[in-house]
Amino acid sequence: FPPFVAPDITLTAQHDITPYDDARLLLPSPERPLMQMNYFVFGTNNMDQAVEFYDALFDGCGLNKLHGEGRMTLWGSESFMFAVAEPFDENPASNGNGTMLGFHVDSVNEVDRLHQKALDLGGVCEGEPRMRSMMHSAYARDLDRNKICFYTSNT
Repeated sequence: FPPFVAPDITLTAQHDITPYDDARLLLPSPERPLMQMNYFVFGTNNMDQAVEFYDALFDGCGLNKLHGEGRMTLWGSESFMFAVAEPFDENPASNGNGTMLGFHVDSVNEVDRLHQKALDLGGVCEGEPRMRSMMHSAYARDLDRNKICFYTSNT
């Protein structure tokens, strides 16, 4: 992976932050309204298997199953929802080359634990836990080969 490069941001006198205060740069303001992702859906070709995988993976992580019938199962928290779904067009689900979903967690131990849990559930390792781009991260593929990243900036 290339080294982390801070975003090219021009700060004015009204800002008391540096380009490295990434979290505060993302806060909404009248000049910078907030658009944020609040749900993500992975396609699946085996709903029962996918639900079993994510039920176990999310156990104790604050994502609770909100809906589980028909062609979609949805888990959520106060600020984010995740689902697995059988494609609406009835064609086989496929994963995108270069597509990945990242889950920010609270600690290095949680990154390591979730990565190992994904592997124990039948997932495939796509990158062992280690420091990358100033964050501790690990990568796995689920049972439908969708790529997942677990990461933390709390190192």
